[in-house]
Formats: sequence, C-alpha cells, structure tokens
Amino acid sequence: MNDSSHQVRGKVFRFLEGGFAVIGAVICLVVVASFTFQPQSAMWLLPGLYFIEIVVLAILGAASRIVISLRNVAAWRAIPWIVTGVLFAFVILGALTIGIFLFPAMLAFLISGIFADSPQIGKASGHFGLAVLSALIQGGLMVLLISLPLPYF
Repeated sequence: MNDSSHQVRGKVFRFLEGGFAVIGAVICLVVVASFTFQPQSAMWLLPGLYFIEIVVLAILGAASRIVISLRNVAAWRAIPWIVTGVLFAFVILGALTIGIFLFPAMLAFLISGIFADSPQIGKASGHFGLAVLSALIQGGLMVLLISLPLPYF
C-alpha cells in the first residue's frame, strides 16, 4: 500500500471511530431520558445515580474522540474501552431493565475503541483488559450499593 492509501484508511478509521462514539453517546442519552421520564411513584436513589453516571460516560466517550482528533493524546484512546466496560456491567446486571437497551451503546463504544486502537495493533489487548477491569469494578460497586439500605425519594 502506498502512502496515500494509508492516509485514506486512517481518515476512514477516524471517521468511523468518531461516528460510533457519537452513536453510543446518543443511545445512552436516549435510553436514560426514556427511563427517567417514566411515571413512577417513588424513585430509588441508585437509579438516579446510575443515570447520571451513564450520561457522564456518554459525554466523556464522545468527547474523547474530539480530544484525540485535536491533540492526539494516547491516553484518551482508552476512554471508549472504559465506557465499554462500565456499560457491560450495566448490560449484565440490568439485563431485565435498562441493560438490554444499553447493549447497542456498549457495542458502539467497543467498535469505537477498536478503531481508535487500529494504528497501534498491540494497544487493543491492553485496552481490552482495561475494559474488563472497569466492568469488574463497576459490577462490584453496583452489587455493594444494592446491598446497602439507601433511602427512596
């Protein structure tokens, strides 16, 4: 492959990386909005905190693409993987409620992470480990918080 085809391939990968990050963020925001505005008699504290976390992660995941394009900071390439891991915990532990709706967002951020690591083939395995670690931490925190007696409001 010549130099111009590498540049075209790089531009396509950057476009796909950003596109999937934005798609993942939009899905997260729509899911949270649709669950937030459902009529409920009392809302448990944790779903509200989880919704805030999902929104922050969605914004951070999409913003990471902007930072990568402007500054090309390698550390920001890990953000889609962290978002993937945290969303994976929500997909598994919230499978019967919000989890199934967050599954497409998780896949979008996973694909964004793969495209972000495409120029550096060896980085994907390390970032996959980071996704697994973030899923375990998020899952552990969720199980811990569920076991605590928290108030309704």
